[in-house]
Amino acid sequence: MPHFGPAEELALHVWHSDRVVLIGDAARACSPTMAQGGLAIEDAVVLAEELSRTRSVTGAAEAFVARRQSRVARVRDRTHVELRCSTAEQGISLNDPSRPERCWPS
Repeated sequence: MPHFGPAEELALHVWHSDRVVLIGDAARACSPTMAQGGLAIEDAVVLAEELSRTRSVTGAAEAFVARRQSRVARVRDRTHVELRCSTAEQGISLNDPSRPERCWPS
């Protein structure tokens, strides 16, 4: 029987401090079912856009976080659903009865 250990996640509440901004897995690593580094590329693009709009690095960092939080939350939530679904296919239950999601969109 295969072993399924917990997938580690990192969820910081602060992604920047003054002129330092964390992006990608340094800021919030997701379970490895969906993100696969793509969020870091998206982060870099959004941060570059925000830096080009203002002379304030701190202001750009704040705008970056505001723009990215909802996207990251959606990806994290979806990785949790896919993890539950993939383990269910292996006969391992990680389902939370209080969150009855469908595994795959119809």
